[in-house]
Amino acid sequence: MKRRAFLKNLGAASALITIGSETFSQSSIIQKNLPIVLTEFSLTEAGRDQDESPSLVSNLKGDSWLFSLRRKAYPDETEIISCFHFNGDAWEEQPPVTANSGFYETPCASCAEGGNPVVAWVEIRKDQQWNVYASIYESKGFSNPVKVSSDQGKSCNPKILAVEDGTIWLAWENYFKGKFSIYLSKYQNELWG
Repeated sequence: MKRRAFLKNLGAASALITIGSETFSQSSIIQKNLPIVLTEFSLTEAGRDQDESPSLVSNLKGDSWLFSLRRKAYPDETEIISCFHFNGDAWEEQPPVTANSGFYETPCASCAEGGNPVVAWVEIRKDQQWNVYASIYESKGFSNPVKVSSDQGKSCNPKILAVEDGTIWLAWENYFKGKFSIYLSKYQNELWG
């Protein structure tokens, strides 16, 4: 079964941002085990495309970003990593993190206080090689993606952390020869190592 068919059979749904219509204190929710009732709204009209796997970050200075995996509808059936920016007043869709459509999975993002976001994801090539890529938001948009993982095995489930000194930590799982391992890379002085 192809990866896309497998995901469709799982019933992958679009990720939506929601805003609460009622306010409950955290303690009353925990004590009474009450579900939170939310009103949904969609950030974009993407037609039959689906947005999923959201990652939400803030620089704690008034800017927030939402990144998601946008699965393009048939006949394209590829993905992009979409980007939305909140400037304190409204959400606006920005150019995607990935300049080209491809086969992507599991975007994640981080942002240090006062900094710009960094995004990591998995790219699945036609030869079934799974690699972790990362891109950093710069003055004119996102940098060209950099492959951080090696070609051996299947890399998946990246997690990223940006800290105030400009260091970025990126961890991921890698499946190779029947064994899962955790890999860690550090970005410092404009280099991944």
